[in-house]
Amino acid sequence: MLLTVFNIPFIVFSLFTLSSILSVLFYVSWRKYVDHKKNMPERERNN
Repeated sequence: MLLTVFNIPFIVFSLFTLSSILSVLFYVSWRKYVDHKKNMPERERNN
């Protein structure tokens, strides 16, 4: 019984941590992709 009581918050915490890490990674990669797309036409115009 004690194991279950300690286990559930740990699972919830680990899931929360995982989701936050994934969302940060996704956000960073998305921002890089958007910046790259934005910069490409400018580079082509300059060349």
